[in-house]
Amino acid sequence: MTWSGCCPTKSASLLPYWMVLRPDSLRRPAVAAVVQALRERMDEHRDALLGRG
Repeated sequence: MTWSGCCPTKSASLLPYWMVLRPDSLRRPAVAAVVQALRERMDEHRDALLGRG
C-alpha cells in the first residue's frame, strides 16, 4: 500500500463479499432478479473495483 499524506492511494488487499440467502429465497423471482442484477453490475465494474480502471 502506498500513502499520500494521510490516506492510502493504492491497496493490494482484496476483500471477499458474501451474499447469504436462504435456499428457498432464490426461488422468489424478485430475489433472483436482485441477485442477477448485482452479479451483472459487479461484472460491468470489475476492473474499477479491482483498481484497474
